[in-house]
Amino acid sequence: MTGIIGIVIGRILAVVPFLWKIYVARPEITIEIIKIGGSSSPKGLSQNNKVDET
Repeated sequence: MTGIIGIVIGRILAVVPFLWKIYVARPEITIEIIKIGGSSSPKGLSQNNKVDET
């Protein structure tokens, strides 16, 4: 009986990392934001804006 339990536990321990890799572990996405000294705040109207000067 102990031999059968050992075989079952051994099989479970062999399958768990395989199933973990397929169903649980996911790839990680890393995003790096680099500041190059620019500004994102608006500095006035764009030339693409249509302005009525009346």
